[in-house]
Amino acid sequence: MAWVHVRPVAGRRKGSSVSQASPPPPSRSRHRAPPLTDPLAALRLVLTVASTPPRDETVCLLLDDRCRPAACVVVVGRADVVAVADTMLLLAEPPPPAGHRSPGGDVAITALTGTVRGLVLASVRPGRSHRPTADDELDWGVLQARFYGAAVDLLDWFLVDDDRAASLAELTGSPSAWPR
Repeated sequence: MAWVHVRPVAGRRKGSSVSQASPPPPSRSRHRAPPLTDPLAALRLVLTVASTPPRDETVCLLLDDRCRPAACVVVVGRADVVAVADTMLLLAEPPPPAGHRSPGGDVAITALTGTVRGLVLASVRPGRSHRPTADDELDWGVLQARFYGAAVDLLDWFLVDDDRAASLAELTGSPSAWPR
């Protein structure tokens, strides 16, 4: 079983809760992290967020329309990257229309609605290779198919070992989704 920890990327006050960030008071401006302009900048942020010492986890960077980090979700333990990505897509869905009631009640995930336009995934797997396996390459193909035509761009999926990392987008020659 995997545990999920939500870590705010910027604007968190000292001593505030890690699991839920409340909006800043209207009188204060919200500090925004700078845009991630390329895979190396994204990997640097992933390595900053990842646990020390390294442990099995999946880091998900949710980016706004300017490629600035909007949120970071860390799934602790070995996780199916396709299932994790599907969950991140749910976070980016637009809210239901006013008055709409879903079959499961009126609970909706709206914390990130309207802000998520890009996703960077990183599977941290210490003691195993950063080189993609045949299953990783299949998962990359599935991920690309899932995100084709979606409102969210899958920018990259990194495989991180103890001291090395690899980009599936670069290794497979996938067209770059990073803004130019």
